[in-house]
Amino acid sequence: MSKLANPDNFESMQSKLSSASFVGHVTTTEVNIWVRVYREGDWRLFISDTALDMDPYSIQPSDPIFSSNSSVMYQDKFISSDNGQTHTFKFENLLAGKTYYYYLMAVGELHSSIDRKIELGMRTAYVFKTDPVDFPQFSFGFYSCHDPFGHRSFSEGLWPHFDEQLSERNASFVIGGGDQIYCDTHGRYKQSSQQQNKPQIEDLWDWLAKHKKTLASAFNIDGAGNDAIDENGIKEYLKQLYRAYYRIYWNTPAMLETFRKFPQYMIWDDHEIMDGWGSLTKSERANKLDHIFQWDNHALNEQICQLAFKAASEVYLEFQHNHNPSTPPNQWDYSFIKGITGFYVLDMRGHHDVENNDGERLLGKQQMARLVAWLKQPETIALKAVFVVSPVPVVHWNDKIMNSIDLLLAVGGTKDDAQDEWGNDTNVTERNILLEHLGHFSHINTIPVTLLSGDVHCASAFKIHLKDKPNAKLMNITSSGISRKPAPGFLDKLIEGDGPLYKHDNASVESVFSLTDKNNFLIINVNTEVAPCRISVTMNFGEPVDDFIKQKVFFINE
Repeated sequence: MSKLANPDNFESMQSKLSSASFVGHVTTTEVNIWVRVYREGDWRLFISDTALDMDPYSIQPSDPIFSSNSSVMYQDKFISSDNGQTHTFKFENLLAGKTYYYYLMAVGELHSSIDRKIELGMRTAYVFKTDPVDFPQFSFGFYSCHDPFGHRSFSEGLWPHFDEQLSERNASFVIGGGDQIYCDTHGRYKQSSQQQNKPQIEDLWDWLAKHKKTLASAFNIDGAGNDAIDENGIKEYLKQLYRAYYRIYWNTPAMLETFRKFPQYMIWDDHEIMDGWGSLTKSERANKLDHIFQWDNHALNEQICQLAFKAASEVYLEFQHNHNPSTPPNQWDYSFIKGITGFYVLDMRGHHDVENNDGERLLGKQQMARLVAWLKQPETIALKAVFVVSPVPVVHWNDKIMNSIDLLLAVGGTKDDAQDEWGNDTNVTERNILLEHLGHFSHINTIPVTLLSGDVHCASAFKIHLKDKPNAKLMNITSSGISRKPAPGFLDKLIEGDGPLYKHDNASVESVFSLTDKNNFLIINVNTEVAPCRISVTMNFGEPVDDFIKQKVFFINE
C-alpha cells in the first residue's frame, strides 16, 4: 500500500498564499483583523490613527511607540500551524468614523530569527475606517463564486473591475456570498482532451476516493483492525488539505487587493466542502468515495465523509467565519447593522440535510427561529432597509421545468445541484415559510427586504409579489460568479420569467434582469436619508479580458 503523502506537499505545483491580512467585521468602536502568516511564531498586530515611520528591519518590541502612553494599540499572539497559521485579532474602544493604519510585526524568538521584523503594513498601507455614528448613505459590494482556474489559463476574472468600482464608490464593505474556493471541481478526469492545458487542481473528493484506504491505514488504531481509525488524526490531516485550497485560491493579486482595502463579510456554500453538500444522502456521499479498483467499506466511506465535513467547517472558521460577527460554536448564520440598514446572513450548508423530514432541510428549525427572532427585535423593526444573504437563490431557475427533469438531472450527475434549490420539491415548504416571515415583516413595517444570492454561475433579479401582503417589497438579486467560468448562454432558457411562483398559492414573480455567459458582481447604494429609502443596484458584467465592462442599474423600493 502506498505511503500517505505529507499534506504540506499537497498541490505542490501551485503557488500558495504566504502572508496576508484583511479587515473583517467593523463597528463604530470595534474591528476584527484577520491575518495569515508565513511561519509559526509570536506576532504583534498594532494599529495607529496616523501612519507610522519605522525601520522594518530594526524596530524592537520595546520601541517607545508601544509604551502605555502611546496612541498605538497592539496585541501579541502566538500564531500556530495548528490553526493554519491564521488568527483574527479583535480590537475594542476605537473612535467612530476614524481611519486607522495597522501593521503586523514579529516578536519573541521569531523577532531575533528573521531579518524583516514588520511583515505587513510598510511597503503597502493597510488601512481601515471604523463605522460613523450615522450611516445614512453608503455603498457595498457583493460577489460569489471565486474560481480563477476554470478558464483556459489562470484568470482573475472581474476582481480588478470590482476593486475599481468599490474604490470609485468609496464602498464601506464587501459581502462574499459563497464558494470563495472550489475544492471539488477540477479533477483531471473531468477535463476533455481539448482542456488539458488548463490549470490542474486536484479534486479533493477524487483524492479521497483514491487514497481513503491509505488514509485509514495511516491512522489505524493499532491492534483494533482496519475499521478502527483515529478520527481526530484523519480530521487534522484533512484540515491541512482544505487549507491548501484556501491558500491556492486566495493567492489572487486583485482579490487580495480588494480584501486589503474593504472590510469583508463572508459565508460559505457547497464548494468549500463538497459539491452539493447537504443535497446528497449519507449513502450517496459515501458512494462518491467508491473506487473501481478497490473493495469498498461503505461504513468507512461514510465515516470519512463526515470527518471531511468537520475538517472543512473548522478550516472555514479559520479563514472566513472568525472575522465575521461573533456567533456561538457551530452557528454560522449571523447579523449586523450599519446605521439603520440591517443584514442577516443565512448559512445554507452547515445544517443542510436532504434526509431531514421535518420540512426544514436547508436552514433547519433553529436557524429559521433565529432569523424570525431577529426580524421581531425592536432594533430590526426600526430599520429602513433589510438585506438577507441566501447563498442559493430563492428565485432564479424555472422550478417547474427543473422539477420535471429530476430523472434527467440524476442521470447527468446534477441531481444534487437541483436539490440545493429553494424551489426544488424537497424544499418548497421551507421556502414558503421563509417568504411568509420575510413578507410579513416587510408588509407590516413597510421595510424593503432584498435577498442577495450566488451559487448559479449566472445572474438575475426578481421582484416577489405576495397577494395577501400588498405592502411587502421583496426582491431576490443573484450575482455569480466573479471569476468562475460562467454558465453557457443557452441556459438562459431555464431562468424563470414572469408569472406565479412555483407551488405557492399567493406569490408571483416579476423578472427585472437575467444574464448568462458573463462574469458579474454587484455594487449596491443605500440612501436612508430620503423617505422611502432609495436603494440602487448596479449589476456589473463582462469577460475577464474586457477593458470596460457593462452595467445594468435597477432600483429597489420603487
